[in-house]
Amino acid sequence: MSSGQQKGSNWRLSPVYLAGLFDGEGCVSIRKTIKNNLDSYTVFASISNTNIYILKEINKKYGGRLHIDKRSPGRFAACGNWVLLGYDAIKLLKRLHRHTIIKNDQITVALNFWKHKEPFHRTNTRKTEGFIEECRRYHVLLKSMHGKQGKKAD
Repeated sequence: MSSGQQKGSNWRLSPVYLAGLFDGEGCVSIRKTIKNNLDSYTVFASISNTNIYILKEINKKYGGRLHIDKRSPGRFAACGNWVLLGYDAIKLLKRLHRHTIIKNDQITVALNFWKHKEPFHRTNTRKTEGFIEECRRYHVLLKSMHGKQGKKAD
């Protein structure tokens, strides 16, 4: 049995385990796209790792997309990137939030962004310039937090 493979048939991917993996190997961001000449923002959650088995198990349990980059065989291990977008990402982040340490503040920003966005998203209401500007602020805030987790001032 290779490292990372299941030990027994009752192995399962708990939210606590996934939160730890996400803290170390995950990324949460607010992605900006342009649709019909308007800025559009959505939540993006991903985990990159060379343990393809674990990423496949996560993909089976939570859905999303899994991309495997084979790299240079013999020189580098294959690296996988598992991705969730939008509401699917939010559902996962809500499950992981209380178990995370390093990414906790970033997840809080993403969840607050979704609370701001959801009423417009569900009702397909026309987005005002004020709404788009607030989305932009969340996007910039979360972007500024990347690489700074765990580096709080004393």
